[in-house]
Order: sequence, then structure tokens, then C-alpha cells
Amino acid sequence: MTTCLITGANRGIGLELARQCAANGLQVLATCRDPDHATALQALAQDSEDRVTVLPLDVASGQSVAELKLALGAAPIDLLINNAGIMGPDPQTPLAMDFDGFADVLNVNLLGALRVTQALVDNVAAAKGKVAVISSMMAQYEFGGTNKLAYCVSKTAVTRALH
Repeated sequence: MTTCLITGANRGIGLELARQCAANGLQVLATCRDPDHATALQALAQDSEDRVTVLPLDVASGQSVAELKLALGAAPIDLLINNAGIMGPDPQTPLAMDFDGFADVLNVNLLGALRVTQALVDNVAAAKGKVAVISSMMAQYEFGGTNKLAYCVSKTAVTRALH
């Protein structure tokens, strides 16, 4: 059976990816920071006929990523979807910068995807699988002005880093 690991699967795009993958017969490893409070994801897992497994993962934490790797061991992963991400605080412009907030966004959106990919590269290779990253139109230079500079920069960087 094809196995897909999705980061940030507790809501939004990640939850819908988990739902669609399970509906198409994939074994889904759905990760999120706080599985106990991920009610929609837990409901999906309960209704999935054992196709969805919920696992704890905070992509911003090297320890959490290491614990996930330990739990998975050498299990092959056919598709790793780096979806976890945050928008960050408002505003985020060059003249009104929350530098700690900017660093948090980079840590989750860019470094988190790199952390997870690096930790699970052998699992993906074992399945001759693929790595995907969820980015954004806001990552493109043509998008125009925004007050979400940290988010835009992080999505541009992760797109480039995992291209």
C-alpha cells in the first residue's frame, strides 16, 4: 500500500490532503503539533478504516522531528508532503518588522520542511518516493505588495530549497 506522510494535517489544506489521500486508498500518516486537540483529524482517522494514523510532530522542534523518525524507523514513505506552515504576526513589512515573529515563520515554514525532509530522506528513498512542499502564490515575485513579508519570504525560500 502507498504511504503518504503529511505535516500540518490537523486543518486546512493538510486535513483535506489527508482526507483525499485516504479516500484514494493511501495509508496516511497525518502529523500535527497537538493530536489530542485535532478533533477533525481524529474524526477522519476514526472513520478511515485504519488508513489514517495521527502522529505528533512539531516541525519547529528538532527533538520532535527526531522522535517521529524514531517512531517510524525505516518504514518506507512513498510521498512526503511538507504542508505545515504559519502566517506569522501582523504586520510584517520592511518598516514594521516583528523580528522574532519573522524568525518563527522561517523556522516553521522553511527550516521545518528541511528538518523533516532531512530526517525522513532514507524512508522516502526506501520507497523510491517523492517529496512535495506546499507553497503559495505569495512566494512569487509577481504577487505584488503584501503585509505578510515573513510568509512570502519563507514560501519563496522553501520552494527554492526543495525544488
